[in-house]
Order: sequence, then C-alpha cells, then structure tokens
Amino acid sequence: PRCRRCQLVPSSTPSTPTFVAPEPTIVAPEPSITADPTTAVVETTSTSTSVTPAGTDAAYQAKILDSHNIHRSNHSAPALAWNETLAQSALALASTCDYHHDTSLGPAAGYGQNIAFGVGCDNVDQIITNMMYNEEMMYYQGLYGEANPDMTNFENWGHFSQIVWLDTTTVGCATVTCSPLAESGSSMSLPFTVCNYYPAGNYGGEYGDNVLAPLGNPMVVAP
Repeated sequence: PRCRRCQLVPSSTPSTPTFVAPEPTIVAPEPSITADPTTAVVETTSTSTSVTPAGTDAAYQAKILDSHNIHRSNHSAPALAWNETLAQSALALASTCDYHHDTSLGPAAGYGQNIAFGVGCDNVDQIITNMMYNEEMMYYQGLYGEANPDMTNFENWGHFSQIVWLDTTTVGCATVTCSPLAESGSSMSLPFTVCNYYPAGNYGGEYGDNVLAPLGNPMVVAP
C-alpha cells in the first residue's frame, strides 16, 4: 500500500487556505498490508473500470473516528466528528479510480486530504493507525513547537500531522475498490481510500500551535 498527502501554504486570507501539491511528489512507505473486498456495487461511467465503494455504514464511520481520535487524544487535540459532506467529496474522488489528490470534487471545499490504497474498508484503521500515525510520528521528533518545521522529510510525516492537527474538527472518508486503480502501478483490483478534513491541516506557519507533543500514551496497533 502507498499513501500520499497534500501540504497547505497560507494565503492572504487565512480562512480560505490555498492548497498546493508538495514538491517533489510524495509517496509514503509501503507496509505489507493486504486488502479485504468491499460490498455495495455502484455503476461507473467507465466501461473498463469496475468500482466497488464502501465506507457509508455506521461501522466504517466508527472505525474511522476511533482510529483518528485515539491518536488525537495523545496530542491534546479534540475528537473529530463525522462530516457527511466531506465523505461525499471523498467518495467522488475515490470513485474516479485514479490515484491522485483532488480537493475540488464533490460538495465540500477548502478541506485537507489524505489518500492511500491497498487496504479494504474492513481494515481501514490499519491505514490511519499503522501506516499514517505509528510509522510517521517518529519522523516529527524535534519539530514540535516550530511554526514552520523543516519540510525536508514532509513525505515521512505529512499524514501524521493532518491526523493530529488541533484545529481540524471533522473528517469524512470513503473506500472504493477499483479494477484497476489508475496510477497505482498495478493492474490488480485495489481499494482506494480518501479521507478529507475540515478545517484543513498542514497549514504553513501554524504547525507549532496545531501539532502538539505526545502525552506518552501507549502505542496502539490496528490488527
């Protein structure tokens, strides 16, 4: 599985942040996690791509929220609430079956975004906990308190910082199984997960106030 994330830079109007793709293109480490198939099937406009979405039921939402909030509490950040508008925008991107960032699709706007592929909806907590938090938190050591941390290793901690971003209050995600998933480097059927966040994190100049040092809670590993 691979992950990508967006970085934000401040605009002249802080309430409407400008999203820019990080340079160079960011690809996260590739842990060996297998995916489970999803269920409900919807039609797609493409005749060459099979789309199987999931991520709309209560169990999926609970897993998304729990796997975010357990780590946010370790960084003195308030719990996130589910945002259905963000989830619909996440579903719009995941249903394209093209692995890339896009914060213009769907009804939401002005949100942050994490994406990953290779893990099904039944194990989506493995993406949040194992891949984006546990594997990345170590790379942020020495950067806590800095408004503009050194971005040299942003590709190693960009998911983590969005997950624990203090000012973010809501999240909405969707997982879609694509056959195939464009830009994944594979012709296999792969789940594509998109999580959108509002207000957006990874905002230049605001890291010190929003990515707080951990309290030292025991590490959690998603099975």
